[in-house]
Amino acid sequence: MKIHVLNEADAEDYQGLRLRALQTNPESFGSTYEREAVFTTEMVQEAFDRMKISLCLVRIIRMVY
Repeated sequence: MKIHVLNEADAEDYQGLRLRALQTNPESFGSTYEREAVFTTEMVQEAFDRMKISLCLVRIIRMVY
């Protein structure tokens, strides 16, 4: 398992992933695709800074034996 703590440099990738998730499983979120689709990358970066929380993206790496 690889854990990567997101920072402002990850904002564009995070936003793309979140928008896809909002379209795929909107019931899992307290927001909507329509609301967040208009956010700029700069707005997402500012939110990372403003919230002062660590957002983690966990990527499970499958090991082949």
